[in-house]
Amino acid sequence: MRRQLEVNLVAPMLLTKYSLPHMRVRGRGTIIAISSYGGQATHPGASAYHATKWGLEGYFESLLKEIGSFGLRVLIVEPGAARTSFRAAAAEHLSNTPPGYEQTPIGSLGSVLRDPARNPIGDPAKIAAAIIEATDNPTDALRLVLGSDAYTNITTALSQRLNQVDDQRLSAAWTDFT
Repeated sequence: MRRQLEVNLVAPMLLTKYSLPHMRVRGRGTIIAISSYGGQATHPGASAYHATKWGLEGYFESLLKEIGSFGLRVLIVEPGAARTSFRAAAAEHLSNTPPGYEQTPIGSLGSVLRDPARNPIGDPAKIAAAIIEATDNPTDALRLVLGSDAYTNITTALSQRLNQVDDQRLSAAWTDFT
């Protein structure tokens, strides 16, 4: 867990901290934060990973509100699964299924990662090209969603969250001072 936090969250925060003074002097620049659709949607077996990506997204979304007036930009990249060696490496480092979890999504995680029929649809070269294009031709978009799987997972998760919040519209005010 600590390693994931250090690599996925703390390192980008520190790199940004040390880069910002130079970027402010220039009055322009884009901070590219590599997240994933896992910063908006979750899957079983990846809680520590999701914690780092949700933290990264919260940090960089807030940071933009702090530095935007300096002419700086933040781009949070949310790619879907890409055809890299990640799945094979993850399957190799997967620990044994904890007792009691055999018949749960955690119990099937290893077989999912090793299943060649679940080959990711994302093309790493196209993902890199899209990031470069978004940097060369900036827009006001804070997030760059890459991959139809990323789009589907993010929109599903956001819709579900919005519905849950909307269901509490009336009860939310109960705790206000009257």
